[in-house]
Amino acid sequence: MATLRFDMEGFYKKRINDFEDAAFDGIITETAPYVGIAASGITPKTGPIGWGTAFPGIQWLLYTTYGDARILRDKYNQTKVWVDGLIDYAFEHNNTIDIGLGDWLAIDPPSVEFTSNVFFYYNLVLLSKIATVLKEDSDVIHYAALADYISSLINSRFLDKKTGVYDSTVTMGGQAFALYHDIVPSIYKENAISAMLDDIQEKKHLSTGIFSTKYIANVLSDFGYQEVLADILNDRSYPGYGFMIESGATTTWESWQYSNGFLSHNHPALGCIAEWFTKVVLGIQADVEKEAVAFDKIIIKPAIGITDWATGYVDSSRGVIFSEWNTLNNKYCLTVHIPPNVEATIFLPGGNNTIPFTDGGISLTSVRDVKYDGIKGGYHTVVVGSGEYVFCSEIN
Repeated sequence: MATLRFDMEGFYKKRINDFEDAAFDGIITETAPYVGIAASGITPKTGPIGWGTAFPGIQWLLYTTYGDARILRDKYNQTKVWVDGLIDYAFEHNNTIDIGLGDWLAIDPPSVEFTSNVFFYYNLVLLSKIATVLKEDSDVIHYAALADYISSLINSRFLDKKTGVYDSTVTMGGQAFALYHDIVPSIYKENAISAMLDDIQEKKHLSTGIFSTKYIANVLSDFGYQEVLADILNDRSYPGYGFMIESGATTTWESWQYSNGFLSHNHPALGCIAEWFTKVVLGIQADVEKEAVAFDKIIIKPAIGITDWATGYVDSSRGVIFSEWNTLNNKYCLTVHIPPNVEATIFLPGGNNTIPFTDGGISLTSVRDVKYDGIKGGYHTVVVGSGEYVFCSEIN
């Protein structure tokens, strides 16, 4: 979330340098500098795979947010040593990563072996993406093939093909792990989502940990269930963000439960929900399908129905991206500001109604510099370049 509002490039580059400096024989430690904390790493003095995944993960975040590939090149050899270390460990342990801390502090956690293997898969995917940017073609083929192989092993070992449930017993966090990382084969995806929704419906709260909370927020919204998450966020009972507020919290806790001092009451992990407000409620996000880098291609697609209005911005490296929208009397209006050198695809609700119009009532098919791109998934879509625009549409 921080990269959506602040210039975090220098900070995160330093963290990457710190982790490289602290690594033991190339394997990432749990803390940098190393202070003696080493829980469930694949080698002595190192950290769990979920924590080590931050090393390639932050590099990829830096590249996609700021567009500078130098960090990928500078750390490429270290990244390969880390991922190859995971491969070596898996090879010696029946092609699995059976150690880690899992979905830390989840109320109803999926198994460590399942989550560690999903992290293993994700590291392979990240390295293949980094290799693609750097044009390391043989590495692209090698690590992408390994990622496909590990994905197939995860599905053969952990997926119940009759129910879509991962990891023997359904947990919303476990389902979110598989769905967020796109491991679920398409023919089982509907059941996998249904199993996750059933668990949410039964518990009425999130039972996720520091990793799967982000995953489940994204998955629910990606599949059109953002109102389910909104209802949970508005609940003030335990466990949840509302319970933290009712307990006097002014920052997010490390755990859903109030701690006697062992756990932090000012921790970024569960703060991942702030990203959801930007990407889903405001609707501002990079256009991943168009392989956006440094917000050169964006989507603006606010999720209406969970509130009547929203206003906010992303402070990107190309300039401020602004979104403000409201619904009133069956009319939806959206004001956006798009900075220079950015292409925005804007989704407007009301796909079954008339073509959207400007605030002056002019049909978007007649407006210069606005390309009407048809109806997609029930939304009217328009493509625009830099500038400030006001769009309106009729909604039911």
